[in-house]
Amino acid sequence: MRFIGKLLLLFVVVYTCFPIKILAYDCDNRIVTFVNPVRDRLLWDDQSLEPILSQKGILSEYGYNATWLIQYEVLDDNDLVSFFKNNESDEIGLFLEISENLVRDAKVYFDQGWQWYSPNVVFLSGYERRDRKRLIDTIFDKFERQFGYFPRSVGA
Repeated sequence: MRFIGKLLLLFVVVYTCFPIKILAYDCDNRIVTFVNPVRDRLLWDDQSLEPILSQKGILSEYGYNATWLIQYEVLDDNDLVSFFKNNESDEIGLFLEISENLVRDAKVYFDQGWQWYSPNVVFLSGYERRDRKRLIDTIFDKFERQFGYFPRSVGA
């Protein structure tokens, strides 16, 4: 432990006494991607479409498109699916959070002893490999049925 402390002190002294210049260069192809995860409306304070419409309005006002990553439950929300289908300039992908509904539909065991947001419940890493495949197949198949293609973006 003493060695790590000395090493850290040395790093701080060297970094503060000999600052490193970081040069930024102008480039012609700057890219900005706005990624908006969308969970089930039951988790929203305002369950109307207003939060989504407001975000879309601000992005449109400045000429930006967005990537909307939607949770499994959103695929059953006709209003939200319709909104996303009608915004062809935006990219629609999957917000890969494992939910109780997804687990049930994939016929995978769901440990109800944990909160839905616990890492070993909400992330694929909390499931066996064969169960991960079933979860992924289930959510991708449902996405394809709704939108007619597989998502190009996935986030968690």
